[in-house]
Amino acid sequence: PAPRPPLPLAEQWQDLVEGEHDRHSRAFTALGALLRLGLPTAAAGRGGCLTLHIVGATPREEGGSVQQTCDIFAELLRPLGELHGVRRVALLLIGPAFCHHGAHVTGQVLRPGIVSMGCCEVEVAHLAGLYHEVPLEGPLSKPDAVIAFQPGIWGYSSWEPSVRRALVDLKAPFVFTSYNDAEADDDHGSLEEMGFPEEHWVDPGWPPEPNPFAAGSSRPSVVNEGRPLREQHWWQCLAPRGPNSEHGVNST
Repeated sequence: PAPRPPLPLAEQWQDLVEGEHDRHSRAFTALGALLRLGLPTAAAGRGGCLTLHIVGATPREEGGSVQQTCDIFAELLRPLGELHGVRRVALLLIGPAFCHHGAHVTGQVLRPGIVSMGCCEVEVAHLAGLYHEVPLEGPLSKPDAVIAFQPGIWGYSSWEPSVRRALVDLKAPFVFTSYNDAEADDDHGSLEEMGFPEEHWVDPGWPPEPNPFAAGSSRPSVVNEGRPLREQHWWQCLAPRGPNSEHGVNST
């Protein structure tokens, strides 16, 4: 008999057993965002190469080595190759936490490597520093998308130049998550106060909304009682605007 076609991503997510939603939430969130933006199809049409920047990354959450990062994002990397025609993924993780994980100066690249994930070749590198301060060079320097998990934009003004680098300098969509609806709204409002107009959230971007691939568990908040913290609970996307926005994201 002919092989069964793969299930849609939402059904694959629902079929995970208890406990796996926490483990795979980051990978499914990233894949869901890329598919919503039409980026795997665009990458397949130009040779099969896709570059993703994960900013505000930490060794504990996104991995501090090539193998750890590939394990955490396996449900992103394998489907890109097996189901969506992507032949090479370049994954660059940037964050100040890597300064305490072997890096001695901002901009130092830690232990880059290339591995095979099914039919997809994956290049991974970890870069120490804030996104707007690190040098970006070579094939990893031009992202198709930039993603941040729980960046807490509302609490850190230093995110303004980093978001601006993604949207304005690199012309890449910026996708990020929040622990709950209140923080998502605060993040949105903070970005508006930083000078990002509402048009960035218009299709192909999207305003704050519940993420269908949120983690399964939550924990109490010590700051806002009654507002549990659930990783990847809400997400939103700012899309680059203007005549120089060259990334092949979906638009209607």
